Amino acid sequence: MARALSIYNRIMPVFHTQKEELSVSYRHRQAKEASFHKSKALMLQCLFWINQEPVNLVSLKEKMKEFTILPINAKERVLFVLENDHYVSFLQLCALFEELEKLNARTQVRNTLIKQRGRR
Repeated sequence: MARALSIYNRIMPVFHTQKEELSVSYRHRQAKEASFHKSKALMLQCLFWINQEPVNLVSLKEKMKEFTILPINAKERVLFVLENDHYVSFLQLCALFEELEKLNARTQVRNTLIKQRGRR
């Protein structure tokens, strides 16, 4: 639960700042690779943390099969984002972050309801 909160409190504000910078860069056709790679790393961190797992990229595909909390078609979409640095992959990265943010909120609500039911 603490890691799930960290996703929203630490990573999301950083990504939203980078997203704005990257949007401006792409608008002016001056993509910033370093910021894009950092955003990819933040997305992977979110993906692992929301599943209560430490980040481990050694066997990413196999690890993702074990996750219970994933955006739709996550494996294909994550691999697409990791393998490409163009505008379409940036849009896909933004969509993944939006879904991870929603999944994080849903997980927090579910965990809160489970705790409340356990107190009765």
